[in-house]
Amino acid sequence: MRQNTLVLFDVDKTLVDATEITTEAFYRAFKEKFNVHATYTDVKHAGVPFFTIIANLIEKVGGNPTGKEVHETYLKILEHERRLVKTMPVHVMDGVFGLLCDLSCLPNVCIGLLTGNPPEILELLLSTAKLNFFRKDLWSLGSEWKTRAEGVLLAKHRCEKNRGMRVDKIVVVGDSDVEIIAAKQAQKETGVPTFVVSVATGSFSREQLEKLGANLVVDNFAKHGEVAKLILAL
Repeated sequence: MRQNTLVLFDVDKTLVDATEITTEAFYRAFKEKFNVHATYTDVKHAGVPFFTIIANLIEKVGGNPTGKEVHETYLKILEHERRLVKTMPVHVMDGVFGLLCDLSCLPNVCIGLLTGNPPEILELLLSTAKLNFFRKDLWSLGSEWKTRAEGVLLAKHRCEKNRGMRVDKIVVVGDSDVEIIAAKQAQKETGVPTFVVSVATGSFSREQLEKLGANLVVDNFAKHGEVAKLILAL
């Protein structure tokens, strides 16, 4: 019997690299609002929801990360990102277009997004990178959940509801430890076999990702046809 597979992609350093833009946007926003030199790399950020990064950085620079302060800071960051994408690059990672084409054309595969980005930032990145493969009703965003495992469950629900497709298997694709932790927890809660494909394009090495328990580790998606087959074979 054919298995229906939900494939969930992280965004930053998995599909695209917008490090220069994000770094500069945070720097400018925190300089304007708090008169400090700070950016998101000063706190843990790999796999962390965007608003949590902002709150943690506000606290680190001595501010009070209330909901109002976080939101106002976010609006400044968003304003700068919208300006910066006009002059700074959003790099699409090697093989991403090919991999998404390989998977999106299959009737038994549902592709979605599992990312800490809020919707405005995500839409900006995807439109700039011309990654028009993802339906909005299959996004699962950090502004909607507390843990990434909850995000996996939300994505499964949306796939089944909006695609009318029973999910028999879940594959989470990302570049950090949080996808591995989330997949293990989600499988416990759903009973649905859940696997992790880690790509060593972020801050974690291939060896670290293997040690953390990823089911498959690749250096990149350049050989996208092979990667697609390996994902479906999990």
